[in-house]
Amino acid sequence: MFATHLINRKLLDDDAWDAFVAKSPQGSLYSNCWYLDALMPDWQALVVSKSGIWQAVMPLGMRRKFGIVYALQPSFCQYLGVLFAPFEGKIHRIIHRKREVLHMLLNAMPANLRYWSYNFSPAFDYFLPFSHRQCAITPRINHRLDLDRPLSEIAADFSSSVTNHLKKARLAGLLCREGCDAGALAEQMCRFGYVRSAAEQNAFIQLWQAARTRGQGFLLEIADNRGEVHCRGVFLTDANKAVFVASALEPACKSQGANSLLVWHAIEYCQQHGIRELDFKGSMLAGVEPFILGFHPRPEVYFNITLNRLGIMGNLVYQMQKRARDFVKKFNE
Repeated sequence: MFATHLINRKLLDDDAWDAFVAKSPQGSLYSNCWYLDALMPDWQALVVSKSGIWQAVMPLGMRRKFGIVYALQPSFCQYLGVLFAPFEGKIHRIIHRKREVLHMLLNAMPANLRYWSYNFSPAFDYFLPFSHRQCAITPRINHRLDLDRPLSEIAADFSSSVTNHLKKARLAGLLCREGCDAGALAEQMCRFGYVRSAAEQNAFIQLWQAARTRGQGFLLEIADNRGEVHCRGVFLTDANKAVFVASALEPACKSQGANSLLVWHAIEYCQQHGIRELDFKGSMLAGVEPFILGFHPRPEVYFNITLNRLGIMGNLVYQMQKRARDFVKKFNE
């Protein structure tokens, strides 16, 4: 018989959770305890079990504002959503099990949770129960670069734009160095409006510190011969994959190719450390996608799923908040 529980973070066993994430087809770097702890310290988990064995989990970071309880995809985290156990058997039986589990999970959503919106893993392949509950389901695009081949072959696939940027960077005498303090990058992102609050800035620093402690990240800086930094980027690693989590480029240095040089040195770093894939962590911005496509990655589709139970007045308040945030971000650009 199925059972569903909303479990407080303090009651979750780290080893049991991370072992489930490691085996789940939807498991990823973002779902590990240490990653969630850095971004959502008071997170909870909806857990569906059968005979005491976990069938699916869903992390929830619930917040309250103006009396509205909501849960949103945290910054610096590409996707969370539902993680299934590795079901086996005939296709129709697997789908039936997923349907049962998702109905249980949706029925167990806290009644006071009025709005939630999460990106789901590209491996999440059955969302009809969400559609039947009038959830909005929106496709998104990510790009991944295969690094399991010689550097010369990788570079040969670059666009002429990327190649020209690399030439400019080298002619300008730009060099790459490895850093260890993400504070300057966090300050840049705050100054440029990439992060919207001190809490978000602190969450990024906490994430970086946790990753460094675990040996699961590297920070690269591109500087000129006077030591002035043009851009910085943080990459977090998990098994054989590196994720391009965050970066910032000084506007005055935009035309010198520092961003392209940053990615090239990240590729070199990954190959030197046996990392076989670079994940660009989403590429939905119109100004960002052409840059990423220049490195010849492969695209993949994942979905954002949103459940809105706000009602007319709640939606009005939410839209006013969103417009205010968007205005502040645009003003800071």
